Amino acid sequence: MFLSAFATASIGGFVIWLLFSRLGATSRWPIDHALFVLGVFLTVEGLMSVFLSPALLKLSTQIRSGEFDAMLLLPGAIQLRITLGQANIWRLIDVVIGIVILSFSLRNGASANPLLIATAIGCGMSIAYSLWLLVFSLNLWLLRLENILQLLSVYLSFCRYPFSLYPVWFIKFLTFSTPLAFVSSIPAQVTFGELDTTFLPISIIVACAVHALSQLAFRRAINTFTGI
Repeated sequence: MFLSAFATASIGGFVIWLLFSRLGATSRWPIDHALFVLGVFLTVEGLMSVFLSPALLKLSTQIRSGEFDAMLLLPGAIQLRITLGQANIWRLIDVVIGIVILSFSLRNGASANPLLIATAIGCGMSIAYSLWLLVFSLNLWLLRLENILQLLSVYLSFCRYPFSLYPVWFIKFLTFSTPLAFVSSIPAQVTFGELDTTFLPISIIVACAVHALSQLAFRRAINTFTGI
């Protein structure tokens, strides 16, 4: 588990070092900024691996065995039980590595207020969680989706590097199909003063909109599953 997390972080760090130190990929994104993006991504991915991925992996088995029906009958919030009830604490090492990289990227200081940085990162995490909840809801509707967790993981992996490395058309696709830019790249730009702080309310609005959509989809999926 530790070796897997360390290998993922090492490969990401090596690619960033290669692009920004050797090739000078862009002067707009210094290596510290790119490491911040990688740190945010690894932290978000780690939290999803701890709390969210196990639930999605076990969903089909739970539905076939009737365990999911039993969960719906228990008192309390079903969403909270799904999110926290099957946590894989061993994957917390991914979160630790992400936080270490984040801290290292800030060794030269940040331009924004810590509260603004925390808000930007929080919005990104909220968006990532909402996307996961949408996928979970879709899986409840269709029940036979194969490899959907891997597809979500691959899609989110585009947040591993600054969006400026991608072609313009691809940036627009990622931003407008799902607001992935707000997960890691925009928090980095806020942190290092590349975006005006007045842009932060946009992140909050987008996060709230995606969260509301995911909640609506989840409630509809649960109602459809139970026949309500």
